[in-house]
Amino acid sequence: MLGDNLKRIRKERGFTQEELAVRLHVVRQTVSKWEKNLSVPDAELLQRLSETLDVPVSELLGGESDRERAQERQAIAEQLARINEQLALKNRRSRRIWTVLAVLLAVMILVPILGAVLFRAAPGQGMAASVTLSEDSPYSHADVEAAFQAVQKYFKKQCRDCTLETLMYNEDETPPREDALTITARFRTGSHPKPEELKPNQTQRCTLTVSRTEDGKWTVTEWKTS
Repeated sequence: MLGDNLKRIRKERGFTQEELAVRLHVVRQTVSKWEKNLSVPDAELLQRLSETLDVPVSELLGGESDRERAQERQAIAEQLARINEQLALKNRRSRRIWTVLAVLLAVMILVPILGAVLFRAAPGQGMAASVTLSEDSPYSHADVEAAFQAVQKYFKKQCRDCTLETLMYNEDETPPREDALTITARFRTGSHPKPEELKPNQTQRCTLTVSRTEDGKWTVTEWKTS
């Protein structure tokens, strides 16, 4: 490619990158990019390179051409276009690779953080929910979700320094009652849980009875630990 030929011929002529850059009225980094095939000179600079290094343009490009100047410039333009297209494709591929790596890195960083937020949230927040309804259940998923929300509010108010981890309603194990749900919860106590009868730093289970009031709202009417 152009960069390899330019580097070889420059060294053969005894020029440093800095010296060649001064003669062409460009910065040294420009010559370095040409030699690394990160960019290419335009047709005018290529002609000045040819004159400064005293070599035909065709030798810089690695091709063969004895055509007249107009034909030679056309061939140069076409070859430069191909080189630019190859560089653009290479750059697009590099950007895609870096984008994918950035996304993967972000996922690797964010997933543990999100997991910690979801599974170590403030006391009283239900982290996981399981609902099993029978075929003739008098309740809908929306009913059970509303009852779960009532449990979360109750738990947050009544149980301090505790983390609610799981809520479960299963009609296969506990038949549905009229205007009342039996919900099983699992929670983790902290160092100083309240009520005081709760053991510190333990995973415990409790059963809650959640009743529906006349205005259609749910409220916890009974709970006991196991």
